[in-house]
Parts: sequence; structure tokens; C-alpha cells
Amino acid sequence: MSGDRHGRFAVDEAELLAAAEQSSPEQFDRVVHAWRARVDAELDAAAAERSWRERSLTMQLAFDGSSYGRFRLDPTATEIVAAALDTPPDPAHTLPEPRNLAQRRADTLVELCQRAAGSGGARATVDVVVDVETLAGTNDTVAIGRLRQELSRGGPISGPGLDRLLCDASFRALVTDGPRTVLAYNRATPDIPPALRRAVQIRDRHCTFPGCDRPHHWCDLHHIVPRNRGGPTTAENLTLLCRFHHGTIHEGRWQLTRAPDGAIAVTSP
Repeated sequence: MSGDRHGRFAVDEAELLAAAEQSSPEQFDRVVHAWRARVDAELDAAAAERSWRERSLTMQLAFDGSSYGRFRLDPTATEIVAAALDTPPDPAHTLPEPRNLAQRRADTLVELCQRAAGSGGARATVDVVVDVETLAGTNDTVAIGRLRQELSRGGPISGPGLDRLLCDASFRALVTDGPRTVLAYNRATPDIPPALRRAVQIRDRHCTFPGCDRPHHWCDLHHIVPRNRGGPTTAENLTLLCRFHHGTIHEGRWQLTRAPDGAIAVTSP
């Protein structure tokens, strides 16, 4: 007998003992079955209420701007989320190393969030924090140390992860004079213009990594020549990449190029 059922038995013990004294074994067996059915229904209802009340999702930011966390969902939400995140395995012919189940779920969660934000997707905003000495060029060492790129919610970011975000993000500049004085802070610049985004989506239709057919609404726009290395935001320098293959190009260090005829080619590291 479970602990919860044992507690209910203590409440109903007198009634059950009276039934045992007044009933035949067959009748008492039916009484017990009826009691267990009633108690289990009450316990199930209480458990469902507790599960709903305790639903949560927590995120903790790590020092590098990544995050980790925990979540708890009620049974109905679990069914919905599991159905949405459990995508089929990557095809065996996929060029990079296929993702495991946890990686596929993480990528799909981000894609769903982008779609929920509308046709343009939920794009990151990058703050470029520059000290006035950097702008004046008075000290190269100081300049290197005081030029920072930070996500508006995730903190500092650099390296390949920054390059990937800069492909399809908006920017704003914060000019400081030392650690405590803000001289200027502009509004975020628009990300890729909607008309240009739509033109690339119509042209490419899906992720352009060879062998991938993820539709355009699951994709980022990728700057073939990176933005922070002078790459222009033009149709010729943009292509569609799903989250998996966008990470493959930047963090995985694959190389993507566009041939004169417009064809996309990739090279392994």
C-alpha cells in the first residue's frame, strides 16, 4: 500500500472495519475495490493539481553567456513539448557528425521560439561597448581590453558564437568614459531588412547546406563573409542555414563559399 493510500486508509479505517464485520467476503471484496477506485481518483486529482501548481522553467546564465537550467511540466504540457521536440534522427548521409537526441531537442526548442516571435524570428541584440579611449585610439592595448561585445540578456560573448549571432542580429553601441560613465547609448540598429530577408527566403527556400531541406522559417540568414570582417548585408553574401548547420559553419569551423554561378559549397575543417 502506497504512503498516500495508507494515509487515506487511516481516515476511512473505521468505515472499512464496519463493512468487514457486516459483509460476506465477496461483498467486502467489492467494498474494498470501490474504496480503492475512489481513493485513487482523489489521489490522481490531487497529483494533477500539484503538478500544475509546481510547473516551472528556470535558466541560469554561465560566465560565457550560455545557460543551463531545469524545468517541471504537468502531464498535458509534457505530452505537447515531447511531441514538438522529439524530431527524427539526422540522415546518415549528413556531412557533419549527426546530432544526438539532446542536441536535436535543444535546436528544435530554439527554432520553435524563433517561429513563435513571428516571421522574422526572435533575433539576438548585441551591445558593442567601447571606451572613449578606444575611439580616440590613444592606447592600442587599452583599446583591445575595453572593446566588448555583450548580449542584452546573456552577457559577454566572443569567438565563433559571436560570429554566428552577428549573422542575423541587431546592434547598438554604448560609449563609456571609464567603468561608470556612459557618454552615448544608441537604439538598436535594425537587423536584416524584412524585404531582403524575404527575397533570400524565396530564392533559397530551405537550408543551403548540402543534403539539408529544413524550410526557410526554421533558418537563420548567414553572412558568407562575416559581418564583423566587412561582409556586406546583400543577397549575394547571404544564405539560409538551419541552426544545426549554422553552428557547424561557425563553431564547427566548416567553410562555406558561393561559386560564381550561385551554388553553395562546403569544406570540412
